[in-house]
Amino acid sequence: MPSIADWLAENHAELITKTARREHRGVRTIEVEDIEQHVWKVLLGRASERTDYRTWERNGMANLFTKIAREYVARERIEYMHFAGAFIYTPGIVEVYLKDAVWANVEDVPDIDGRVDVRDALKLLPLATQQALFIHFGMDQPYTAGTAPYKRVMRAVDTISDRLNMSSGVQIADLADAA
Repeated sequence: MPSIADWLAENHAELITKTARREHRGVRTIEVEDIEQHVWKVLLGRASERTDYRTWERNGMANLFTKIAREYVARERIEYMHFAGAFIYTPGIVEVYLKDAVWANVEDVPDIDGRVDVRDALKLLPLATQQALFIHFGMDQPYTAGTAPYKRVMRAVDTISDRLNMSSGVQIADLADAA
């Protein structure tokens, strides 16, 4: 019987790599390989604590890989912001601005700079995409998950967060220099 490490490598190496690529989402403060390496580290650490993954279903393993990768990316983002003093826009943060502040004339916005940044990035998108975002967030008529309009909205949110982070000059080396 192969070791748990050999079994994981034989049966799930490709899925771990795909998960790391998907969860990376163009983050400029870490590399895809860092995410993949962290997933392996956690899995093998748990295996040494007598977790036998050989009894798990493939979907359960995929969900575990995703959870480990997302936690790592989120933790790295927070550490970057803490050490480098630079704010990083996440898709979730962009969604909050789109829901609460971009289309409303709110006088009391806690972060006016964030609102302005998101509005400016929104103006760079094609008009049809801006309209889809307005319907989804501004009119509070969300599209059904999995549909083409929903996917367009989610890609637009990712595009906005990527543009905002690229314009801030966030670089992978910044974190190492700050530490």
